[in-house]
Amino acid sequence: MMMDEYFSIIINDSTQWLAIRGDKNKPVLLILHGGPGTPSMNLFRKWNKPLEKDFLVVTWDQRGTGRSNSKDLDRDSLTINQLVEDTCSLTIYLKDQYKKDKIYLMGHSFGTTLALKTIIRYPDDYAAYFGISQFVNASKNESSCYDWLLHEAEARNDKKGLKMLLSVGRPVDGFYKSGLKGTVKVKQLVGKYKGDSLGKSSTFAVLLNLLICKEYRGKNLGRALTGINLSLSTIGYDLKGIDFPMEIKKFSMPLFFFSGRHDRLTPQHLLWEYYEKITAPEKRLFIFEESAHSPLWEESDKFHQIIHELMV
Repeated sequence: MMMDEYFSIIINDSTQWLAIRGDKNKPVLLILHGGPGTPSMNLFRKWNKPLEKDFLVVTWDQRGTGRSNSKDLDRDSLTINQLVEDTCSLTIYLKDQYKKDKIYLMGHSFGTTLALKTIIRYPDDYAAYFGISQFVNASKNESSCYDWLLHEAEARNDKKGLKMLLSVGRPVDGFYKSGLKGTVKVKQLVGKYKGDSLGKSSTFAVLLNLLICKEYRGKNLGRALTGINLSLSTIGYDLKGIDFPMEIKKFSMPLFFFSGRHDRLTPQHLLWEYYEKITAPEKRLFIFEESAHSPLWEESDKFHQIIHELMV
């Protein structure tokens, strides 16, 4: 039976929105978007429909994101811990609703942080994990990005970019002294140097698609835009101290990682170091030569083919 539904449910006292597409007799795949707070339902719908060959695909506006940035939202509840509990509650709902013992979990960017935090706490709920642009260590991640930008600015003789970087200063424990303002400036330079996308900046793509997509346009656009800033300024600071090689190296499920060769937001060398330490029933790391931070969209055909081959 084919499904194409878009609706809200109450998850831990908060109204949150889901889109569910595909054959309900297929395995359930829950996708955790990036950000934190980046509305992505429309992007998954546009670029990742082939996943429906193998899964009943569930996309979700996490608490504080998109249409889940609701009037009843408690700002103090915007923590990674709460998002983990929301993911668990949604997983239980999906397992009960579609009569599954386990479901599949997929994370992109910040969604990989949420995914591993959830797997650490609730490993028995998931059949396998697909991690796209995996976040590994908060401090090393940001320092590596900053060092690359310094090198690029000098190599390109980008005096304006270099001045900005020196003004913002090197991150300490993954954060800049000017807070979110510094982070935004740094990420804009990553976009300029094609470290987030080899095509148009991923930030530009997200904002453009918000204007024209059915999920967030109209009266929901303001809610989606304010949710981005709200989540970054609250959940973003909750990333401090995250170090997955210290938290978890042994997994009870298969793990499949997907990384763009040119990704500077979640640097590939950190993922390789972590990957070598991991033990799991099965593990694979797929490299995308023509991608940066979003291989699932930048090289979507290759991405879907790999997923399909893993499932057959």
